[in-house]
Amino acid sequence: MRNFVSQSTVSCILIFSRCVHAFSPSKPVALSRDQVFENLLYSSTPSDSAETSAPEAGQELSVTVTAKPSKVERCYQAWNDRDFDEAISCFSDDFSYDDGQYLGIITDKPTLRRSLERNAEILPVGCKMVVDHIAVDENNGNIGSCWHVEREDGITVPLTRGCSFYTTDKTTGLIKTGFKVTEMVVKTNKSLSDNLVGS
Repeated sequence: MRNFVSQSTVSCILIFSRCVHAFSPSKPVALSRDQVFENLLYSSTPSDSAETSAPEAGQELSVTVTAKPSKVERCYQAWNDRDFDEAISCFSDDFSYDDGQYLGIITDKPTLRRSLERNAEILPVGCKMVVDHIAVDENNGNIGSCWHVEREDGITVPLTRGCSFYTTDKTTGLIKTGFKVTEMVVKTNKSLSDNLVGS
């Protein structure tokens, strides 16, 4: 049997997906056949609807919902990929960023790029930032995150846990301001980083 889900229902599913992304972004939602198809409104006009098929009776429909990542998450991923052009593109032209560990606030993209490159250089080759928790306020665009840095073998680099807070443009999603704090209370350099990793 073929069924058609109305456009309004699709919109509701998209809104629901944003909520799931905020609280459990990678956990699939298992819904029974009755839960899905007995509560959906079906459109009588196939041309204005999205098409779907019902599972067999007694089967569960496993639905994995995903949402478009925020600019903050895109920036983290770009740093992990060492794509610094992509990383700085996640910031608005009039941004300000306070690293917390270094003196001064960054307000221009060339300096921001150098800062991101420097952080990558002093840490182990191939290490990645792993986001432990992220909270997104859809009303004002504020984003908070907790994270740590891991080596390629999955071992956490000592003293690299941190928290960041961002404000974003509600229209574009671009980062307007950012502030970062970490466990490391002194400025790091390559020698100190290597010693920590080897300890």
